[in-house]
Amino acid sequence: MKVKKDSAINLTLVIWIIFIIYLFLSRRLILYIEKHYIFLTLLGLFILILMFVLRLKRRALASPINPPDILLLSLLLFPVLLGMLVRPTGLSSLAAVKRGVNLKLEDRKMIILETLKQKVEKDGQYRKLNIKQILAISQKEPESIRDSLVTTEGIVYKEAEDSTSFILIRFLITCCAAHATPLGIRIESEKAGELKQDSWVKVYGKVKLKGEKPVIIAENINSLPKPRDSYLYY
Repeated sequence: MKVKKDSAINLTLVIWIIFIIYLFLSRRLILYIEKHYIFLTLLGLFILILMFVLRLKRRALASPINPPDILLLSLLLFPVLLGMLVRPTGLSSLAAVKRGVNLKLEDRKMIILETLKQKVEKDGQYRKLNIKQILAISQKEPESIRDSLVTTEGIVYKEAEDSTSFILIRFLITCCAAHATPLGIRIESEKAGELKQDSWVKVYGKVKLKGEKPVIIAENINSLPKPRDSYLYY
């Protein structure tokens, strides 16, 4: 039995529609793209559904599918197969090292210091700031954060032969995970040697400045489960 070309195209559209819905409902989508761009994916989903409905309404062509068509449709379905077989886990400290960890923000990546102008959430006496905020504040208004008690969280990266400190890492993305920028801040702690590489932790401590780079002198470090949404955003 020969497969009709129209039927093969319709099947490809259905598979893509189901795949995008699956990514959205399983929340895997935020591991691939910046969450503020999810509406573009939903727009693409709407277009695919519209294309499928319009194709159903028109008269099906009886032309059989040929090898070039099979190759083209296979290429279109390959990302779906890859997305189903490979389980996304987010980026690790190894990816951060390969890309180069930024211990300070570039000027083009600086943020407006709204955290200094509005009430910041607190965890007891500690200000809850993410790594991006700490780096930005320490560069723009260093005296406002010097000796401040803060709490922040991220991925542990331990450098070889260093048992007294580690780098806490978060990935900052603008559009997708492929272009994520690793941001880091050094944490000094006597317990650094006990921590596992790539584990998620929450650090409580005091901010010190060494030149333009902030360092947190840890007072307490708690283990955390890996969050579902592990990225920072602009």
